[in-house]
Amino acid sequence: MIDTYRAYATRTDGITQEVYHGDSRWAAERVAEAKRKHGWTAWVVRIPAGTDTEQKVTKP
Repeated sequence: MIDTYRAYATRTDGITQEVYHGDSRWAAERVAEAKRKHGWTAWVVRIPAGTDTEQKVTKP
């Protein structure tokens, strides 16, 4: 089983959305960093294989 990563971002108008969902931490970090450059608050969470529990990888 493979860990899954998700990136979330909160837009400047306060709406939070999932902006990445996949198995690459590097890609999740890249998407989050791109959103931060546009003024959004973004963070990455990891979902360990075999669980439903999200663990924060980066802080918003």
